Amino acid sequence: MERCIDDEIPFEIPDSWEWVRFYNIASFQNGDRSKNYPNRNEYVSNGVAWINTGHITSDGFLNVNTMNYITEEKYNSLSNGHIQKGDLVYCLRGATFGKVARIEPFSKGAIASSLMIIRPFDVSLRNYIYWYLRSPIAYIELHKYSNGSAQPNLAAKDVGKYLVPIPPLDEQIRILNESIRLLAIIENI
Repeated sequence: MERCIDDEIPFEIPDSWEWVRFYNIASFQNGDRSKNYPNRNEYVSNGVAWINTGHITSDGFLNVNTMNYITEEKYNSLSNGHIQKGDLVYCLRGATFGKVARIEPFSKGAIASSLMIIRPFDVSLRNYIYWYLRSPIAYIELHKYSNGSAQPNLAAKDVGKYLVPIPPLDEQIRILNESIRLLAIIENI
């Protein structure tokens, strides 16, 4: 049985905000791990994006220049891990553990088993979720549920247990705009 959120709240938030479990605001999907999993010798020069952790850029998008591609037929053989507009990808293991990206510029593709798809129930939460996952709060949650020491890893079901502070939409927009402004200042320094 899962513990009550009240027992785990790390700090107070404004009355207009709400603490929720991540699974209350998004769904999670692993990449396909079946016999149909693409091998390097199945990559093609043009096709459907085959996304792995190495394609996540420092600014949280996917790198077109290094992207691998698979055929439409291979893509259709995969039962899990198909991205769609509005998704985020999140790294579950290895050196890029906890890294997150928006799927742009791609609208069609599939993810490697080291990633999971985060699909917000309300697309208006997407940017807030992205910045949350880059925050110290999410970093604490990541390490609360991770296992493995030499090769840290995480299960998608555990990501769903993360505690997420949700502000009203207008406050989310203000936070996002201020975060972007401050990051631009930092990058210029």
